[in-house]
Order: sequence, then structure tokens, then C-alpha cells
Amino acid sequence: MKKEMKNIVIGIIVLIVFIVAGVHLKQRMASQLAASKEKPVEPSSSKITKSVETIEYDLPLSNSEKRVEHPTHVVLHFTSNALNKPQDPYLIEDAYDIFKESGVSTNYVIGRSGEIYSFVPENRVAYHAGKGSLSDFPEYNDRLNYYSIGIEILAIGTCEEMSTMIPVENFDLIDSDLVGYTEAQYQALNVLIEDIVGRYPGIKKNRAHIVGHDEYSTGRKTDPGSLFDWSKIGL
Repeated sequence: MKKEMKNIVIGIIVLIVFIVAGVHLKQRMASQLAASKEKPVEPSSSKITKSVETIEYDLPLSNSEKRVEHPTHVVLHFTSNALNKPQDPYLIEDAYDIFKESGVSTNYVIGRSGEIYSFVPENRVAYHAGKGSLSDFPEYNDRLNYYSIGIEILAIGTCEEMSTMIPVENFDLIDSDLVGYTEAQYQALNVLIEDIVGRYPGIKKNRAHIVGHDEYSTGRKTDPGSLFDWSKIGL
């Protein structure tokens, strides 16, 4: 009798162990499944290729979010600190502070001498495009951030293009050599775009997939503007 009771107790203990182990296994599998559904997208190469050197200026994580969708677009912008420093508008530290304090962001910034700064890693969504639409991609209405990589170029547009950002008297203080884009910037942009296109099959090197902010947010944004020469990046 004692032997039978002992066997019963052992059997119950074994059963409890199996039940507990099964519950933990189910919880673990559920957690892994949930994580896989929101796994951040990684490019085929985890880092920029060696042909592209970047200077890291990482913005706080609150200025971006993890990327879930595969990028299909590149959006080009211009940026500067012409409002506060019209005679010295291109300090990268100023650009960083403007993005940080405003809560917006970009993946890359290209300096006047062709330096490429990384502000937000490609596997995170930068807040650069905002509201807008593309006729060929209606599903991206007001959502282009999630499907694109943003590139800001340190540049200033025409007086008219800048009128919503700075008063005319500020624009008049800007040296004419500081208006528009430099050859070094076009060269750096070419290298960066070629690298991005080579790593993301969804981004084609054409005008449907590489667009200006003014094309997505027509009437609201004016960058990269009329001074940007698309032919210099083969588009």
C-alpha cells in the first residue's frame, strides 16, 4: 500500500512538472511570435558599406522609432540655421540642436564639404517627411516616414523658397556663395544614394522612389527646391 501511494505521489509530481514546463514553453513561444511580428527591419548589410564614411551624431531615441516596414523611398531635403545665423548658417552642431529640440529628425545630413553625418540609424524611422502624398503610392499618404530614408543637405534655397522660414531681411544677410548646393555635396549624395539603393531592393534609382520633400508635401514644403540639380545625381 505504501509503495502504491509513493508511486501515485511521484506520478502527481511528474505531472505537475510537465504542466508547469508546458505553460512556460507556451509563454515563451507567444513572446517570440509577438517579437517577430515587430522585428525591426535590417538592411542586407548591417552597416554602411566601407565606401561611405559617416560621422555619428545620433539623436535621442525619442526623435525616432524602430523601423518595421522595408524602405522603398529616399526623400531629399535642405536645412540650415539661416534664421538665427544668416552669416554662418551651416554649423552641424546647430543643425543637430534644431532637430533635437524640435522633435523631428533625419537619417543623414550632408555638409557643405561633402561630409556625411548619421543622425538616425537606418533601422529606425526618422521624422522628416510629415504630412503629404505621392500619386503613385496613395497608401503612403501622411505615412512616408515609415517607408523612407531621409537625407538633409545643408543648403539654402531661393529667397521665395525660404520665405516661410526666414524673413527677407535675414535672407539679404546671407552671402550668395552660401545659397544653393556645392559640388562636394552632389558627389557625397551620389555615393550615399548608390549605397542605399544597393542595399534595399525596394528603393529604385528613379524619380518615383527618390523624391524631394516639395514633391511629397506640395504647397507646404519647398525643399530641396529649384536650385537643386537632379541631373547631378543621375535623375
